[in-house]
Amino acid sequence: MGPHAIRYVALGIILFFFCMFSILDGFDLGVGIIQPFFKRKEIADKMLSSISPFWGGNEVWLVIGAGSIFSVFPVIFASLISKFYLPCMAVVCALILRAVSIEFWYHDARNERLWRTIIACASFIAPCGGMWAIATLILNLSSVITVSAQAPVNLVSPAPLIVAFAGAALVIWHGLVYTIAKDADGGLRGAAKTMWNIVIILMSIAGVFYYVQSKASLHLALTVTGLLLLYGGLIAARALLHKKQAPFYLSCVSIVGLWTIIAGTIVPHTDLLFKVASPLLPLRIFITVAAAMTPIILIYTFFVYRIFRK
Repeated sequence: MGPHAIRYVALGIILFFFCMFSILDGFDLGVGIIQPFFKRKEIADKMLSSISPFWGGNEVWLVIGAGSIFSVFPVIFASLISKFYLPCMAVVCALILRAVSIEFWYHDARNERLWRTIIACASFIAPCGGMWAIATLILNLSSVITVSAQAPVNLVSPAPLIVAFAGAALVIWHGLVYTIAKDADGGLRGAAKTMWNIVIILMSIAGVFYYVQSKASLHLALTVTGLLLLYGGLIAARALLHKKQAPFYLSCVSIVGLWTIIAGTIVPHTDLLFKVASPLLPLRIFITVAAAMTPIILIYTFFVYRIFRK
């Protein structure tokens, strides 16, 4: 395998880790956001209980994804910690608050409403902060790599902010169709139809803003494939919303499409990105370890979901 291919494989592994996190922890976050709006308390309790065995394990994909960035692109990791401190810390604090609040919700019945509200707010902030950081990083990739660490990055440009809310809307949709798959929609099946419209609108607006602001710096094949998966999954899920399992699986396809689009925004910058990649020996070690450990994590994930699927 040539040096360029090694770097592309390492980049693909990182994107795979974050895609898995978005699919698996995405429905956890979505359920967390929507649970205060269930009409019946017992349904909300059932849905929160249904994600309890999974959310901790699902965050493993985020941890290994972040660790992979440090291993493969240490300069990018350093920029995330320094120049993108606010959105990164928003994600970290939101995930911590969610974890703590789920435990307190289970044990502190007196303040149950408070913990439900915190779970919802934290579950909303996490995807917003994550998509905000990703979109801003990609739009400013050249300056992040070439400009000094003291140079500021514009965190409030329109495209990343719209992308952040579009990502959060997709997470809410993912949580809604997971609820339907669990046969516990709690009166929210109609809300899923409304959320579908919001996702389509926000994704379309975010795409236009991002295309204009990025000056059309996109990989055509990956972007078109991603758009087909994203919108094809959403349209098919809406058409099959009366089904139980199908909308959730199609929502997973949509998330794969979103990360394919993200890959399409990164690939045009790989010549610059690969200049700050780790040397080839650490990359080979990273790929070898990832190839050995990823199947183990996937098998464990499958086992956990099979045991707690009811």
